[in-house]
Amino acid sequence: LTSIGKSINLVGAGRDVSILSFGSTGVDGCGISTGSRIAHLTLRGPDASSAGNAGLDSGNATDVTVEDCVIEKWGDAGINTGGSSARWFIRNNIVRNNKQQGIFLGGGTNDCVISGNMVHSNTAIGIDVNGSRNAISDNVVYSNGGSGGAVDTWGILIAAIGGASASDANYNIVANNVVRANAAQGII
Repeated sequence: LTSIGKSINLVGAGRDVSILSFGSTGVDGCGISTGSRIAHLTLRGPDASSAGNAGLDSGNATDVTVEDCVIEKWGDAGINTGGSSARWFIRNNIVRNNKQQGIFLGGGTNDCVISGNMVHSNTAIGIDVNGSRNAISDNVVYSNGGSGGAVDTWGILIAAIGGASASDANYNIVANNVVRANAAQGII
């Protein structure tokens, strides 16, 4: 496959059964819009560094569910909500071997739940949160920030963003996560 369009309800038979492999660099696997659901499948990227080559990518999308998936080998982030998104439910996934962040909540992304995921072996941050009122709980986050030139190599990062795309990072909950063996700090 090269890319899947915006508003989707993509439900597979199981993450080890329904495997979508994408062979093109420079394109996202699934561009996501409001109300999308991705569940019970594997989204496998081309395993090459390429900016703008996220497994799931969005911007301003609300009420998105990503559950029971494997998201691996993307040239950018495995999951990128884009900026100003809200109410993403990212649960019970394996997000691994991506060339940037495993899970990236873009600037101003609020009211999301990231729970029960295994996030490991991504070149940059395991879970990167740049918004408010998000709940990050019961995840296993390890071995992120490997070689490959990424500057940010933490397990979990909660950060406000300044400049033209400014956003706060207030009232986030980080609880009951196992965070170990990342290249830099576990939680910052």
